[in-house]
Order: sequence, then structure tokens, then C-alpha cells
Amino acid sequence: MPQKPDFTLKFSLQNIEDFSPDAIARSPRSFRPGDLVNACNNVVLTAEGKIAPEHILSIAKFVTVDFFAMAHGSGLYNRQPKLWEALAKTATAQVFMARKGFLQKEQTAEFDLLLQDHKGRTTVVLHYSAPDPPGAQHDYLRAFKEFVKRTKLRQGTVGIFLCYPAPFPEPVRAYILKETNAQDPVQRYESILPLLGIPIDLFEVDSTAAVSRSDRAKNSVRLIHPDLSRKKSWSGARVRGANVEPEDCGDLEESDSEP
Repeated sequence: MPQKPDFTLKFSLQNIEDFSPDAIARSPRSFRPGDLVNACNNVVLTAEGKIAPEHILSIAKFVTVDFFAMAHGSGLYNRQPKLWEALAKTATAQVFMARKGFLQKEQTAEFDLLLQDHKGRTTVVLHYSAPDPPGAQHDYLRAFKEFVKRTKLRQGTVGIFLCYPAPFPEPVRAYILKETNAQDPVQRYESILPLLGIPIDLFEVDSTAAVSRSDRAKNSVRLIHPDLSRKKSWSGARVRGANVEPEDCGDLEESDSEP
């Protein structure tokens, strides 16, 4: 029997007549920065049934809304178009908490978030590890490789995200930079993971942010790969409750505007 999700999140629009991420994705060059802000602020994320922890809600909102806006404002959407368009169509996120043990399963601090469209098809998957207690040991590279094995079984996935506590584990970062050929001026933005043939983006979450308080979880997540810091700064749109202004990434759209 398939495992039931531990939490289910629903995405809807506060005003169906206002701008939406899906409208932006269908014609990305037709909208002004203010339209993007309105579209992102129009998204409402709610729990269905059991209430998910605040840090899970924060991660889900960052990926589907903040990253969506960041990719549009920096031009990254040109390099990862299918992933970006899929985010705009997210209707549901199923959250699965990893468990270990044979006879008696114990919950761990690892989560898989399956982003699904309105037909229930999984299009994007995120693997997230919450900060460990002080002194705990965690093999992040092993956890990542196990996540890739699980994702291989999910047909139709067009992109994946990896979110680990700051500082992002260097063995995992080094492995992914090598695999995605991050030294190449074009492939570094496409960030294709050969094992899956789809883009992978890396986030780190502030380990000092409370995992249950929204005021401290706010703005605690940031993109670390692809590295947009080599570009000039851009005047990004500020979405309500989230910082979507990556530093030094302004001319990606101008210099690399077509896939």
C-alpha cells in the first residue's frame, strides 16, 4: 500500500481575477515587475487536514513563490523553463517524513515534498533536512543519493530542489557542482543532474531560525546554486513576507536570454 503523506498543502489564489504565477509563466515577457509581485502575493498556501510545521510551510512557500519570482527577475527561468513553468502550476504539495528502522519505524528530520499539478501529477520534488540537534551526525551525501534513487522512480518529474541547513554541506555541494558542470558559463545555470537528466537547485536554510515560528523562519532560505552572485545586482520585486532579491544577478536575462 502506498505511503500516505504526513502533511498535504493546498495552493490557491486569493483573487482568481488577479494575476497568477501561471499567467506569468504563459507569457513571461509581457508582465511588469509590479505584476509579478501581485501574482506572487495572490498565492495562498493552506494545510489540508493536519497542520504542517511552520518550517515546512516556509520551505514550500519559498520554492513555489519566492524562487519563482527570483528566477523570473534574474532570467534563470530561461535556463530551467520546464521547472519554472511547473512551479507556476503547483496545486498541491504532499509532504513525506522519512522514517528509519525495520519493526518500529522512527521519524527522522528529513522530508520529501512532492509538488503536484491540478491533475495530481508530481512535477517537482524537494528534499529537505531540518537542522539537527547540537552534536548530531548526519550523512548528507548519502541522504542525497538515496533521494535521487527515490526520484528515479517518479516519472514526469522536471526538476528537483535540495535544501539543507547552513552552512550547506560541502561534500554535497562539491559533488553536485562537478556533476552539473558548474564551471561552464551556460551549463552552470541549467544545472542538469546527469543521473536524472533534470535541473537541480540548492538552497540552504538558516540553522538558527526557529523551525516553528514564522517570524524567524521568514527569509531564512536562500539559493546557493546556481550561483547568481557573479552578475550585477538587479532591482528585484519584494514579495510580501519574503525576500526575493538575490544579490548580483542582474544581467543573466540580457546575456543569456534564450535557452
